[in-house]
Amino acid sequence: MLNKIYYIVVALMCAFALTSCDDDSFKIEGVLTDLGENAVTAVYVNEAGVQSVRVPNNGGRFDVVGVSANYTMVQLYGRENILITKVLMKNGDKLQLKGTMKHNYLIEMRGSDENEDWNNFRRENHVLYSEKNTELLNEKIEKYIIENPSKLSSLALLLYDYTSLDSVAHVREMLNTIDEKSRPASLLNAYADINAQRSDKVDNKRKWHSLDFYNANDSIESFMPLKSKMSLLYFWERDNDNHSAVITKLDSLYYNYMKTSKGKTQLQIADVTLYSDTISWKRTLRNYDKDWKHYWAVGGVMNSTVNDLLVTSAPHFLLLDSVGSTLYRGVSIEEPISIIESRLVKMSDKDKALERDKKKKKTEKKKEDKRKARERRFKGVSNKKQKI
Repeated sequence: MLNKIYYIVVALMCAFALTSCDDDSFKIEGVLTDLGENAVTAVYVNEAGVQSVRVPNNGGRFDVVGVSANYTMVQLYGRENILITKVLMKNGDKLQLKGTMKHNYLIEMRGSDENEDWNNFRRENHVLYSEKNTELLNEKIEKYIIENPSKLSSLALLLYDYTSLDSVAHVREMLNTIDEKSRPASLLNAYADINAQRSDKVDNKRKWHSLDFYNANDSIESFMPLKSKMSLLYFWERDNDNHSAVITKLDSLYYNYMKTSKGKTQLQIADVTLYSDTISWKRTLRNYDKDWKHYWAVGGVMNSTVNDLLVTSAPHFLLLDSVGSTLYRGVSIEEPISIIESRLVKMSDKDKALERDKKKKKTEKKKEDKRKARERRFKGVSNKKQKI
């Protein structure tokens, strides 16, 4: 009997060794006590593009297996697409993490040095992360990079946690501070160029005919510039300065230039969020209730569409013409406004009033539909109680 148990244990250990040391994939094993019954989604970029892997959890335990020949950043999402954490993985790597979603900056990790180093920094500065004290956090990241030029975690902090990107020269100086061997091309290429939106080398001859993003219904939708004379995309994150002011200006543009006098669309507007918390994003959409397109770029700046557009941080504005050519890209809302005002015909007060009236009726219908749905649910519950 003991011999049988021994051989079973040995067999299991061998099987585990084979799966955990597979050079053709990486593995993340997690235990999160507050996952509930929700699946875990891993988003990362490999040689084939952006990958999204959804796995179930059993009592808070989950295993993610992915494939990337070179280093990539993997983002893990839990219930309602809330970000759990970010890690660096490549084929052959194995990582274990333990903690809670509620206190995600205190998650414990065991695995490669780069992930443990990056995670130790997050744990030590969890208050700054949670309170979004970016000013002090940026200072600590700069200090860490200077003190740890040979660590891959320095590059991870610069690419994925550092937010002070106003000085291109300073960012490049910090990047050059990191040893060349700790700057794998796969991470730099996936991120595109840390300041691509400020570069003079942007290929403005490129045309974008269709851009794919997730919409508020959690399905992929194609934004197509050919449907209008001009298309303005606004890329944003939760903590962008003047976000409310930008929304007000977009609203004014939309109702001044959205259609011609004959009712044809001449201006499309879309805002694309780059941050991970979709619950907050959808709540924000309800708060400002605008009629233009609203999208979520899964993976943020690592998203294949965003990466292709060379958008590496927010806020960022991209103005395209009807064939998808770039009319403007950059951080200013005023320049695309100036181009739109100079090239499109402003709607009459009568037309604007008609469009706003349509919006009002649409909003009222939505509210009425929700009220009726609640009423049906209430009646259904009441009928069940009566039968009992």
